[in-house]
Amino acid sequence: GHSSCVNMHFQHVVYVCLFGVLWCHFVVWMLPMTSCTWPKTTVSTPEATRDSSVRALILSDVHVLGERKRSALDRVLLDWQLQRSFTASMLLFRPDVVFILGDLLDEGGHCNDKQYESYARRFHDIFRSTVPIFTVVGNHDTEFGYAQTRQMLRRFEKAFQPVNKLTRFGVFDVAMVNTMSLGRAIDTTVQADANRFIEELSTRNDTSQPLLLLVHFPLYRENDMKCGEERVQEQGHITYEHPSFQLRPDWDVINEPTSKKLLALKPHAIFSGHTHAFCQYMHSTPSQIPEVTVPSFSWRMRPDPSFVLATVSSSSVETTHCRLPSELTVIVSVVVTAISILITVALWFRQRLSNVLSKSKMDALESKQL
Repeated sequence: GHSSCVNMHFQHVVYVCLFGVLWCHFVVWMLPMTSCTWPKTTVSTPEATRDSSVRALILSDVHVLGERKRSALDRVLLDWQLQRSFTASMLLFRPDVVFILGDLLDEGGHCNDKQYESYARRFHDIFRSTVPIFTVVGNHDTEFGYAQTRQMLRRFEKAFQPVNKLTRFGVFDVAMVNTMSLGRAIDTTVQADANRFIEELSTRNDTSQPLLLLVHFPLYRENDMKCGEERVQEQGHITYEHPSFQLRPDWDVINEPTSKKLLALKPHAIFSGHTHAFCQYMHSTPSQIPEVTVPSFSWRMRPDPSFVLATVSSSSVETTHCRLPSELTVIVSVVVTAISILITVALWFRQRLSNVLSKSKMDALESKQL
């Protein structure tokens, strides 16, 4: 009788531990995402849509932390948050492709080559994917244009992808542009490279392929007051501005002349990051070109990080803005789970101890009777 009681309690401990691990490792991350679904395209025939549309999971400003400003504990915690958030979103949504729109690292412009390699390795460990990932260069991966050198870009390209690149994915041409170098540039050759690349894009042979433009800096806009209801209702924060804040060319957004050059390419859609705030903006040029600015994916850049699901077909661009769990929600979940496991283990241990003691008492009584 005693052993079955102990075994029953031990099974209970195992179940509680398994549930705790599953909860902290998957469920708590997925719960906020369950309200999110892939947006439908506005094409009439669903068969044609799925063949010609692309489902993209879009993140920005993930800021894998460095050693200069952050403690080891903070780095471990944030790596865990990014990795669990990304894994949960990949499992739930199964995208065709992933776009990460710059600021992959937090201290890419302030570290030596060895540190850079170590940060990039951490990035690749966190963002493991069975589908293609397109990465864009951000100011934190290198520097703003006034301090961005060719050596910095070489280092980025060795660890990630070319900073100016045109590639084909499905029915789309996807262009990634180094937008930091398009304003004030310390290295005119770096600026010339980006301008030459834009020139090449403008003389593309096959313009029947819709062009998706992936950039770190958003294209020029005065402020975020035309970014949609969700953004307009936000207040400012230490890591992002109030929607009425006057956005500064070459610092917050691309300058106006360069933006006009990019809009002249007639991209099908533009995806940008950098501001850490969500924005759905329509450029009238005279045709309507949609731009989606994707918020930060990191707890250190927003208390409520998020990402975007985009269904892009040749006739429409539809997006859904999806939230990640807050740091407080996850920490409370982990603490409550840990306490529950400790209590369960303690109760099981106490039960086992009392069983052992009562058995030894019984044995003592039996030996006395003999």
